[in-house]
Amino acid sequence: SFRTNTQLSGVNGVTVNGTGITFLERASQISSSGNGRVTEIWYMVNPPEGQVDIIANFPNPEKSAVIGASSYYNVNQTDPLGTAATTTVASGNESISIPSGANELVFGVLTDYNNLPSIVSPAAMLYQNKTNANWIVSTGATTPGSNGNVNISWDNAGSFWSAIGVFIVS
Repeated sequence: SFRTNTQLSGVNGVTVNGTGITFLERASQISSSGNGRVTEIWYMVNPPEGQVDIIANFPNPEKSAVIGASSYYNVNQTDPLGTAATTTVASGNESISIPSGANELVFGVLTDYNNLPSIVSPAAMLYQNKTNANWIVSTGATTPGSNGNVNISWDNAGSFWSAIGVFIVS
């Protein structure tokens, strides 16, 4: 998650212990002044165990960025993720509807500016990372999947936020 000062900015690549990982999806909310909140999901099948170095490479100097990471077990090694859903909103409802399967885990992440969103039940907060001045806040959550769409919602997100959700295939 990052706050960009260029409308076309995105992460060039992410590595885990020097090994490149796979880009899944990007959601960007850009204001009329050109500032934006960008959420991206990158993933790695069968990551190394223990503490790792995660490095994100940006093409342009960004105003601020935070990185969140989580690891899951019993994930399908051939097709680990379902179809991603994205949403971007200038203000208002902080929710994303994510297609899912029964008995799957749904993961969602919201990128916000200057607020500390809370997760609406039944979803559970996985992490909340922020820069020192709350320039950017990244809040991840999980919830059980079902046949059909599952919603993950946040309270107290501000304006110009973006979110991505995806189900994890077991």
